[in-house]
Amino acid sequence: MKIGLLLCDHVLEPLREAAKGDYDCMYEAMVTKAAHQIHLAAPLTIKKYFVIDEYFPDSPNDCDAWLVTCSHHDANEDNHWISRLKCFVLEIIEYRKPLAGICFGHQLISLVLGGKVARRNKWIAGVQKVHLRSNQFSSQPNIKLLSLHRDEVTVAPPNANVIASSSQVPIAMLSIPPNILTFQHHMEYTKRYLIALINSRKDLIGSEITQIALNGMSQDLDSSYAGRLLLKFLAQHRNLNQ
Repeated sequence: MKIGLLLCDHVLEPLREAAKGDYDCMYEAMVTKAAHQIHLAAPLTIKKYFVIDEYFPDSPNDCDAWLVTCSHHDANEDNHWISRLKCFVLEIIEYRKPLAGICFGHQLISLVLGGKVARRNKWIAGVQKVHLRSNQFSSQPNIKLLSLHRDEVTVAPPNANVIASSSQVPIAMLSIPPNILTFQHHMEYTKRYLIALINSRKDLIGSEITQIALNGMSQDLDSSYAGRLLLKFLAQHRNLNQ
C-alpha cells in the first residue's frame, strides 16, 4: 500500500530536536507504527511531497491513498500553493482515492467540499477529550488527543457526517462518503513536541491558555489508537477502490 503525504509545513529549526526531525519524519513514524500495530497485510510505502514548497505529485494515481497534514497556515489564505493543493485534493476525490486530513488538512478538505472554516477568538491547546458519536469508527466512546489550533471547521460540507466532537470543538472529526476521513486534533504529535511548540508560541496563545495546556500534559493519550483508526480507514477504502 502506497500512502502519499501532502506535507503542508516544516518544523521550525529550533524545534527539530523535540520533533525528531521535520514533519515528514513525524507522519512517517505515525503511519509506520499504525501499520505494525494493525498488521497491515500489504507492504507499506510512504511517498512524501512538501506541497508547501510547491513539490506536488504528478497524479492522484501516484499513490493508493492520501493524507493532508497540519500547517500553521490558514486554509482560507490566498496563497498559490494552497490554491494548487485545493485543486489537487479535488482531483484525488474525482479519482476516488481514499483521503484523510489532520488539523489544517481537515479544514482544507472541508473548504474544498463546501464547508466553512473560521478563526476562533482564543487558541485551543493541550490535551483534549474527544467524544466519538459513532461506534462504526471506534469501539472507544472517548479518546484523548493533542491539540493546538485557532482555526476550525464551523460548517461541515454537504453530505459530511460529524462523527466526533469535544467540549470546545463541535466538528472534531468528519466522515465524508465515500472515502474521506478527517481529524481536527493531532495524533502525530508527541507531548515533547507540543510542549516545545506551545512554548514557542506562548506570546500568541496567551499566558493563561499556555499554562493550562502545559499543566494538563501528564494525561494519558490515545494517539496510537487514533493513528490506527486513520490507517485502517485508508486501507479498507483502498481495497474497496480496487
